[in-house]
Amino acid sequence: MPLSDTAVVGQAIIAESNFGDGFRDDFNTLSVETSSEPGNRTGDWKRGFIHANMAEFGFTYGSDENTGNGDNFVHAAINFENSVYPDTRKPNTFGPSGLSVNNSVLTITSRPKITAENDYARVKDYQLNHDGSLGAFERDHQVTYLSEMLSKYGRVAMSFFRLRAKVKTPYGADGASSDVEQRKAIFPAALWTLQDIPYGCDINGEPFGDGRTTYRPARPNGGGILFEIDADENFGESATKIHQTVHTHPAGTAQGASTSYPTTIDIGKDLRSEWRETGVDVFPEKIIFFTDGIYTHEVAAPDEIRNGLPLYVPQSGAEYDPVMVNTTTAQTNGRQTHPDGSTRYMCHVPIINLARDGKYPRDLARQVLDGGGTLPAHQDTVSMEVDYVEMRPLIVENPDTLPMRINGVAMAADGSTGGTQTSATSLIQQSETYIDVQPEGVLGNSFRVTVKLKPDDDGTPANPDDYTFTWSVDSTLQVVGLDTGPEIVAEFTQEINVASVARLFSCDVVKL
Repeated sequence: MPLSDTAVVGQAIIAESNFGDGFRDDFNTLSVETSSEPGNRTGDWKRGFIHANMAEFGFTYGSDENTGNGDNFVHAAINFENSVYPDTRKPNTFGPSGLSVNNSVLTITSRPKITAENDYARVKDYQLNHDGSLGAFERDHQVTYLSEMLSKYGRVAMSFFRLRAKVKTPYGADGASSDVEQRKAIFPAALWTLQDIPYGCDINGEPFGDGRTTYRPARPNGGGILFEIDADENFGESATKIHQTVHTHPAGTAQGASTSYPTTIDIGKDLRSEWRETGVDVFPEKIIFFTDGIYTHEVAAPDEIRNGLPLYVPQSGAEYDPVMVNTTTAQTNGRQTHPDGSTRYMCHVPIINLARDGKYPRDLARQVLDGGGTLPAHQDTVSMEVDYVEMRPLIVENPDTLPMRINGVAMAADGSTGGTQTSATSLIQQSETYIDVQPEGVLGNSFRVTVKLKPDDDGTPANPDDYTFTWSVDSTLQVVGLDTGPEIVAEFTQEINVASVARLFSCDVVKL
């Protein structure tokens, strides 16, 4: 019987001993992103909308593609939300921050904009092209609120895990108007995840062949929406109910379509004034949610969770898009693998934010009233409190040999680099020197480095037998195997305990 069979709705969550050490933030202090460079990993938390600071082009704040209509906050108003999330690329210098820590509790505040923030709070929505550039302009509008979003993008992601947080969240809605734009709803997303798309990598988790390091969101199955797990959401319509949902995007569905598996849990206590611990366990066989130590809702793991990530066939010259069998189904060729040949599974990134309005919460507010119900009073300034957030890898019956991605480095559940592994950024291009900036090296440990050959001119994969490979490494490494082909296994010859000490290796690639 698999371990997941012991996780049963209505029963207590399984023992903590089934999960290893991952990350936990008790918010004794708050460490957030400080750099605006694309793909940076400063701070423990990324601030702002999840895609901010993840592109070399596209998210060009202040350049105003729609002349005369204020600042450009691309996709900041996703889901037709009515708030702006400040980030380091476009910091809010006009009003107070919505982030604070006191007595080891993180407080996220959402408030109405002040007059000085009018231009800052003007949002322009664009579609995002698959290559990360701006697409069609959709709308330009003035939002009402300033809010906050924090995520672990580029810092922590896991495939099979336990994720939980202890939170208090606001609520309240006004659904009286027949005009959806005039309705209001407080929308705390206290704990959720999105599928991790590594910075600078294509749809198969490999560095782009053109050498660029830009973040270009993968578009598997032509859908353009990432796998999502919502462990704790409230749409403002209730003082005691939370929503737990899995959003999948299976092959063969219409572009942009999804299949959702939601449930509503009445936890029987006030969400705003009483602490609750909510979370989710993700197993290969199923995804199961919990609240205050009791399992509440389960969803069978879809194929891309259970069996590993599909290996998509990328389009020639457009590695961010797969070849399409038809308008809804992408062409695949087996499963993605780690460098050791084992299956690579989808990783998920934790996110917390306090949103305002949004299409579904506004619609739900009206549905409650139309059904004869009542809504809790709406307030303009509200706060969400977070006591802690933690994410721990599954260490029992975990099929993923490298189930964690910490600061971009794939790791085993015990925190090691798994013997012979490499992060996606360890691949080097033809005739280029790669400077390794992985965090720590342990004396005697080894890792594998692979040359990623660019496709031939006709788009077919290059044949390694048509090339010679000459490797060189610096004094901190020694080559211990596979030194004449497209891979080497290198071993550390000295302890390296700081990220600023680089390990250098290069490969001279010559076509025969």
